[in-house]
Amino acid sequence: MKKIGIIFLVLVVLLITFFSNFDEMKLTPLTTGEEFLSSQPYIMIGDVVLTQPSSTVIVYALGLFIILLGFRFLKKKKEYISRKWWGISMIFWGIGAIFAGTSYQAFGYQLKCVGVEYCNFTDWWEIMYLLLTALSIGMLVIAMSHCIASGKTRKVMKMITYISIPVYAAILTIGSIVPVKFLVTYELFCLFFMPHFLVFFILSIKEYKAKKDIMSKRFIITWILFLVVNVSYYVYYYLGISEILLNSTAIWFNQNDILHVLLLGWMIYIYIALPNVITDYEK
Repeated sequence: MKKIGIIFLVLVVLLITFFSNFDEMKLTPLTTGEEFLSSQPYIMIGDVVLTQPSSTVIVYALGLFIILLGFRFLKKKKEYISRKWWGISMIFWGIGAIFAGTSYQAFGYQLKCVGVEYCNFTDWWEIMYLLLTALSIGMLVIAMSHCIASGKTRKVMKMITYISIPVYAAILTIGSIVPVKFLVTYELFCLFFMPHFLVFFILSIKEYKAKKDIMSKRFIITWILFLVVNVSYYVYYYLGISEILLNSTAIWFNQNDILHVLLLGWMIYIYIALPNVITDYEK
């Protein structure tokens, strides 16, 4: 099963790398490179344009911290399968964040606008970010299955990973090659994977009611905070707060910045609250 999964993921990466049609997906409304740069801060490093430098620092710091968090889990008692999978999940999440920062922030102009009349909507780095983060969530499902479930429930949770990750990878592949813009958006990503966190939340409440244990209590807090992070992102985005802030104060702090800052706070909570209390499930 593992070998099949690895082969499938390698095939997905190769298909996206060699057959994607990103040039057919343009920003809406159509945006030239000059218009792209006029909408955000940037600096020149030689002949390379670095966009959103402050945002780049934030997201790269987030990615590195999440990787550090992953190693913190792995350094804990190795006999706990749940801690191992938490650690691997966080490492993949952190690498995904760095990929995201490379495209959405640091080299957005270079990757989307150079060599084309109108800037592209997405690129290889963003698709790989979505894929890496999807893999991270799949591994988190496995980790949580060993934290708060056993027997049939654990098998069902693992089956969720074995089904949802290939399905989402196929969606990304189709969206990149056909192409279909909505299939490669962060919004679809959230819709697809939010039920996973809802399962975590429900099972954590169930376990806490039964055991009144510190691990389940902290899981409940973890998933509530994660909901707050994502709701804050969409509220900030749909209210247009970044544009208001930029126009009134000339400060650049957009919806991605608020997401990354809040995610960093969430990850700091996890760093402090979870590694020492997570154990494998016991009835």
